Amino acid sequence: MIRKLIYSSLGGMLGLSVVAADLITTPAVANDGIKEIIERGVLRAGVRTTKKPFGYRDTSGNIVGIDPDLLQDMADRLGVKLEKVPVTGGNRMPFLQQGKIDVFSANMNDSLKRRKIVGALLPNSYAVGFNIMALKKDGFKTWEDLRGHTACTIQGSWYIKVLDQDYGIKAMTFKGGAEAFTAFEQGRCRARIGNDMEIWFRIQDNPERYKDYEMPLDSFGYSPYSVAVPLDQKDKALGRFVAGVLTEWHQTGRFLEQWKKWGFPPSPWLEEMHEKFKDPLAPKS
Repeated sequence: MIRKLIYSSLGGMLGLSVVAADLITTPAVANDGIKEIIERGVLRAGVRTTKKPFGYRDTSGNIVGIDPDLLQDMADRLGVKLEKVPVTGGNRMPFLQQGKIDVFSANMNDSLKRRKIVGALLPNSYAVGFNIMALKKDGFKTWEDLRGHTACTIQGSWYIKVLDQDYGIKAMTFKGGAEAFTAFEQGRCRARIGNDMEIWFRIQDNPERYKDYEMPLDSFGYSPYSVAVPLDQKDKALGRFVAGVLTEWHQTGRFLEQWKKWGFPPSPWLEEMHEKFKDPLAPKS
């Protein structure tokens, strides 16, 4: 049963079907969590509930978004139900360590430090960059246009030094994103620098309030997100299964399709990943 399920998720992807046969027979991956998931009949997956459209509650209270869609696909391949477990940035890794969830796709930036705590899998799922929110009338088209201006952002952001050195942009910093947005709207700075997805959906979700604002520049500093399993499952069948699904989503263009479905702006990072993983012999659509 398990062998069949792993074959179904990995088969046909860049020749990875050969790997599938080894997942159940190799001692290093024996006795892993995928068997427990199948016997339980439920994949317990950690998702965010306040990060639209990655994971959020709709008007009926259901948890929806691109992350729940990805996790539902994993559950379907295993032939089990999906239990969406709400997590936050503070408890998603402890929940994995404590065995409360089997996997999460929950807006976690990949890092070497985090890879020592949880089984962050490759390939990364998607990435966010940094951009600005500015008034349309200011006409900013490039980062160079901001030279000499002040921008509101969050304390400790890694790009503050880069923007100062490369473009002469001065940062007015705040403890949180809400404070930075408020200061910008009050006219205390010429732009609000931050996560491009946060800026994009702030404008999209409040069209009347932000009809005079835009996100005009090319994003930079893309930071990839990771899907994770418990650290001791990373190199076992569960980790390999999840990594296989991620690879297939990039290969087939499903990440790009879902990105568009949930209203994200075009992602050069996802397009590059699709080109990297796509099957060169696949029929042209």
